[in-house]
Amino acid sequence: MIEAEFRELQRKQRESGMRLKAYLKRESISRSCYYYWRRKFDGSNCSKNVMAPISVRRPDVVSSHEGISVMLPNGVQIHFSPAMEASALRFLIEKGGSHV
Repeated sequence: MIEAEFRELQRKQRESGMRLKAYLKRESISRSCYYYWRRKFDGSNCSKNVMAPISVRRPDVVSSHEGISVMLPNGVQIHFSPAMEASALRFLIEKGGSHV
């Protein structure tokens, strides 16, 4: 779904006068699908326009780079450069919640 299609869906729902749940059911659109696209296109994700230069390395590659490194459970290490530390921390806190 592109943003224009989603906006059209929202417009039609508002104009229908129906509650969202009933409208989605009538249109055979799952609520989870609707909320996925709403999160994607509405400004609720503050990092949506931020492109973070990151590098993904094998765990056996040792580096002396400064910045933030995150080791994922599958062994992949993600490294955020020092210039991206603030954005990386904001992203990790947002996406990881209390797990960070």
